[in-house]
Amino acid sequence: MCGNCIDREQLYRQFMNKGDDALDHSLEASVVNYRKALEFIADKPEGYIKYGIALEKKGDRNAANMFLKAIGLDFKNDLAHNHIISLYDHYGKLQDIKNWYEKNRTAANSEIIDRYLKIIAGIERFKGNDAIKIKGQKGGEFVNDLAYSMKSYSMSNMVLLIVAGLGAAALAGLFIFKMDTTFIMLFAGAFFTAGLGTVIFTRMKKKPGKNRADEELNLMLKEYGKKNEKDIS
Repeated sequence: MCGNCIDREQLYRQFMNKGDDALDHSLEASVVNYRKALEFIADKPEGYIKYGIALEKKGDRNAANMFLKAIGLDFKNDLAHNHIISLYDHYGKLQDIKNWYEKNRTAANSEIIDRYLKIIAGIERFKGNDAIKIKGQKGGEFVNDLAYSMKSYSMSNMVLLIVAGLGAAALAGLFIFKMDTTFIMLFAGAFFTAGLGTVIFTRMKKKPGKNRADEELNLMLKEYGKKNEKDIS
């Protein structure tokens, strides 16, 4: 019996070490090894935190579930709390994690809850100050964002190249050959408008995916809270 326990501990540590070694060069391998380690020992917050960090680096929102499991095992674990707050801040959902802390105030140590609520309040104040500093730049940000998005699509690059070529041809025809270039200019304008519309439409289609990710994170937090609010101490 004891030998079996030692073997499980050794296997857990072996896979955790492999996950640590792979974290900087292969997130997929790191995730696989951390998950394997948790199959041998599933009651250590460290395992869930490291697994969550690897998932977070991959952009996998299931990282939230790992941090919450670590908190469920050890509510005083600062590292797990810091990561769950950071993750929800990344998704712009600080209010949701704040509500979760408030909901668990009666089941947990109020002083601990207050400490993390102060961290959240500090983040909100910092962001509020930044918002004041950059106020009035919204229009410029839109232009920069639009330009960046256009560069991100090969089709938009092709559109710009063709429009530039047509524009150059129109100017050459107008000033050198004294030609009527109205048709060329109209065609270039229509082509540019169609290309720009395609880029904007593509960007708009991607927005619901982000909203779905936010909703799933919120649902994960609420479901975990319902299952574990009586067990947190």
